[in-house]
Amino acid sequence: MSEHGDQTGNEWRAWTDAVRGPFRAFWTTTNELLIGQQLAPLLEVVREAAARERTPDPAAMHQALAPLRAQLDQTFQQFTRTLDWARPLHQAMQPGGPDDASPPPAWLRPWLDLVSARLGPWHEQQARQQQLIEAGLDYQAALADYTKQVRQSALEALDRLVDNLATTPLEAIDLHQLEARYLEAAEQAWEARIATTAYRQAFASVSNAGLAYTRSLQTHLDHWLGLLDLPTRRGLQSTQRRLHELRRAHRALATEMDADVAGLRDEVRSLREEVRRLKAASEQQSQGGRGA
Repeated sequence: MSEHGDQTGNEWRAWTDAVRGPFRAFWTTTNELLIGQQLAPLLEVVREAAARERTPDPAAMHQALAPLRAQLDQTFQQFTRTLDWARPLHQAMQPGGPDDASPPPAWLRPWLDLVSARLGPWHEQQARQQQLIEAGLDYQAALADYTKQVRQSALEALDRLVDNLATTPLEAIDLHQLEARYLEAAEQAWEARIATTAYRQAFASVSNAGLAYTRSLQTHLDHWLGLLDLPTRRGLQSTQRRLHELRRAHRALATEMDADVAGLRDEVRSLREEVRRLKAASEQQSQGGRGA
């Protein structure tokens, strides 16, 4: 993977790490407010069966959980509709789309397409927009598939809860204990779901589509920043890479200069020793000439 792809992947992982805590807090709050209320009918069924010293009827428990199941379905359907944000924009940008109130004549359409494709000043920009929208649609579809896996896990948790209550001997139980059992069933359902091939494929698809959409969005943003003469990510990365190369070259030059300076010091030391020997020899010759 290229350096740009590595940085994009690191930013994507940083974003997922940043939203993991708020998402858990949101899920916990939702569980306390909604799940506790939706489990109240199931608690009545369980308590009634315990008072009669009988095993709770699975059909009655499924009927008691029907509002919670409907609430989960409605939540995921609403989330899926929320994901469908790019399709209207994609349709609007298509030639002769639903928002085209006055389409040109059929004989003029080929010439307009030719001008737009070959001579139009915004051809590259249109291509970038089309690529961005297609990447958004791919990410939307991948996220919808991943949401289906989460939905199946949530519904399987209810089935596991019913099976657990129908097979485990019950004593006095309150709402908090029932919530604990539901959370345990949800964890078991999630662990079973993430071990499936379908989940792994959905997770890989949403990860790859998310990275592709982020790269396309950054390319689109860099184009507009460049038109406004503002710093772009590509420019900042080039500057950072150049600074790194300059630092590395500076360190190499400093090392080379240190070696040269050390060699010069050795040469100067040798010259001083040679001058000292010459002075000593000259003094000996002078003293010998005076003695003669």
